Amino acid sequence: MSTDENKETRVADMEAERAVMPLPGDTLRQAREQLGYSQQHVASRLRLKLSVIKSIEDNEFDDALSATFTRGYVRSYAKFVGVEAAVVLAQLDAMGQRAVDAQAMHSFSQRTQKEASDNRVMKLTWLVLIVVAALSVVFWWQQKSLTTDAALIDQQTAVVVEEPQLAAEEAQEIEKATAPIQASRVTGEEIDQAEPASTDTSAADEKTIAAELVAPQAIAPQLPEVPEPAPVVIDGNKMDIAFVGDCWVQIKDADNRVLLNGVYGKNQQFTLEGKAPFRIKLGAPKQAVLTYKGEKVDLSRYASGKLAKLTLPQE
Repeated sequence: MSTDENKETRVADMEAERAVMPLPGDTLRQAREQLGYSQQHVASRLRLKLSVIKSIEDNEFDDALSATFTRGYVRSYAKFVGVEAAVVLAQLDAMGQRAVDAQAMHSFSQRTQKEASDNRVMKLTWLVLIVVAALSVVFWWQQKSLTTDAALIDQQTAVVVEEPQLAAEEAQEIEKATAPIQASRVTGEEIDQAEPASTDTSAADEKTIAAELVAPQAIAPQLPEVPEPAPVVIDGNKMDIAFVGDCWVQIKDADNRVLLNGVYGKNQQFTLEGKAPFRIKLGAPKQAVLTYKGEKVDLSRYASGKLAKLTLPQE
């Protein structure tokens, strides 16, 4: 059976029922006509679509629309036209548009609450698992760090113990190397005090003895001379800087040597000495006080909050 045939059959059944009992749409339409209201007027006052009012008066209720909404529309319509709502709703129930079973709604509500409770338990479980995993990672990392630190301490201890041993071995080797040389040295006094073995010692024997005394000294090792480090030349230029507030500063001398660099705060002061001229950068010139060779440097011409660049002595 097609959809059109079903609709025709439904209309026929409704007409047959009209002959037996009044329908809610007929009751409401008759009340509206007695009051002289139009369908548009009723729709405007009830803030409903005109199509909804027409469907109610034609007793055509959309099955897709919730029965709760349908009963609400009918109740509002009946109240507006002065018809008792219980009578119209009874007629609506007779057509099969009954209210939703309260027990079914209660069961649905319980199921929804149970699902919400299960979701909360699941979220709490995941949260506990995440916390446990994070604590495990932290514990593992701490154990690894402790193991690494212990290995480094053992290694450093071994190096410290080996250094005295190496120093002692080197001292012994140096002593062994210099022992023959020291033993072979004879002072002039020892040669004068020594008695000749024979009065007949020849000049050749004297030369041989002298050569033997001098030979060990000739083979003595010559240690390389270590040049002394060149002294740092400073021309005596001194500069004092103090801070009354937070200020970033960088000061370099003529040799591009950094004398001061960083952020300094209130009550900090420094005395700098280097080779002039000094190149100075101040992040907050109002927070610094410069004194060069006993004279205060005027920083008032530099705007506050802007980087100040100057050279001392000023050109």
